Amino acid sequence: MGLLDCYARAFGLWLLLTTALGCCGPNYEQVLEKHRAAVEKKIAPLPSIHKQLLSLPALQKDEVNLVGAAVDINLSGSNTLSGNTLLCHAEDFAVADELGYVPIRLPTTGKLNQCSSILHRNHDVFDPAKPSAPLLRPFGFSAQSDFERCEAAQNLLILRILEVVEPSVPVAAASSFQPNPTICDPAASVAPASSTAMKHIRPMTFSGGRISAEALFFSLDDARYLGGFRVQASSSSNLKGTDVQLDFSTQLRKALAEGVRKHIPGATVRE
Repeated sequence: MGLLDCYARAFGLWLLLTTALGCCGPNYEQVLEKHRAAVEKKIAPLPSIHKQLLSLPALQKDEVNLVGAAVDINLSGSNTLSGNTLLCHAEDFAVADELGYVPIRLPTTGKLNQCSSILHRNHDVFDPAKPSAPLLRPFGFSAQSDFERCEAAQNLLILRILEVVEPSVPVAAASSFQPNPTICDPAASVAPASSTAMKHIRPMTFSGGRISAEALFFSLDDARYLGGFRVQASSSSNLKGTDVQLDFSTQLRKALAEGVRKHIPGATVRE
């Protein structure tokens, strides 16, 4: 079987699966009508929050005055987990139906924009960082999942970036560079790796990124500012592989999780 045949079979299986899910799941139009009023209520405060984000001065102290239910926030990067607090980027509040441009977008952000775009434009939200990505109309079950998460939101944790330097693209290291063998092979921390074992390693170097930001809390329903805390993160000094953006994003999510636990006692942080 040729490579093209394999691709054709894989595409056929994908098409069959997505068609089956679309046919067997809830009707898209019915999902829209069922959730429209509740979701519109959730996205109505976004313009007010945007104005506050533009006028709020830089934080001088780390303090969150939470009211209501305890914070439950998903910082895992997985869309399968939910909670009562949505992670957002400040840039996403300029236009509710679109995402703003973010130099380092964290997973699971932009959920309110996605819901607004589905309601008002009948397609997935536009991301200026991916201008050529197709704007597809979601299946009913996918739209329902997005709507339910928006409806469950009581608070917003909004990341306002103050300064960011992105990590550089990894490049081949100079011949004199000696990689840390414990990064490539955990067993090397016990016994030094032989020169033969290290031959397969292709050493790469990169300039690490760093970010300074503020994590600002808002009550969603009444657009009330509840305080915030400052966040700093930087790339790992050593990493296995070459996905420096993933590492940078992971370090930022870890810093956010640490800040939530420190400044909001009793919060549930899903990592």
